[in-house]
Amino acid sequence: MEKEQIRNSFQHVNYRFEEGEHGGHKVIWIHFPYNRKLIDDLKTYVKAKWSFGKKCWYVQDNTYFRRLLHLENSFIGNAALQNLSRSNQDAMKRFIEQLKLKGYSPNTIRTYSQEFYQLLKVLKGNSVNSLTPERLRSYFLYCIRTLKVSENLIHSRTNAVKFYFEQVLHRKKMFF
Repeated sequence: MEKEQIRNSFQHVNYRFEEGEHGGHKVIWIHFPYNRKLIDDLKTYVKAKWSFGKKCWYVQDNTYFRRLLHLENSFIGNAALQNLSRSNQDAMKRFIEQLKLKGYSPNTIRTYSQEFYQLLKVLKGNSVNSLTPERLRSYFLYCIRTLKVSENLIHSRTNAVKFYFEQVLHRKKMFF
C-alpha cells in the first residue's frame, strides 16, 4: 500500500498516544482497550512493536510515524503537561509559541520542547521563572553526573533552556 493510502486507512482515533522512551530511544506509546481488530490494524498499517516490560505497543518517534498517527503538531502531549505545575504548564506553552513565532523547524521545536520539559519535570512544583544561574548550573551538572546524558544531549538541553530565558523571558545572557 502507498503511504498516503495507509495513512487514510488507519483509524488513529481508536488509539491514544503518549511520548516516551524505550531502550534509550524516543518512542510513541500506543494505548487502547484490548480488541483483536485494533491489534490487527496496528500490526498491519503501523507495524508497531510490543513492549513486554511496559505491556504496551509502540513505534519509533519520528516524522513518518507522527504523520501516520496524525501527531505532526504534537510536541509535548497533554498527559505530560498535566504532570507539571500550573506556572510551568504556562511556561511550556509560551516556550512552544515563541519557538513557532521565531520560525524554528518542527524537529527543532520537538527537540527543544522535550529538553525543556525535562527541566520542568525535575522542578516539580517550583517555577522555572525563579531559577537562578547557579541553580541552572546545578541542574546541568546533575544531567551530566547523575543522568549521564551524552554531550549532544546536554548541548540540546542547554540550548533549549537558554532559549527560554533569553527569548521568552527576555533575560540577559546568563549562561556559561
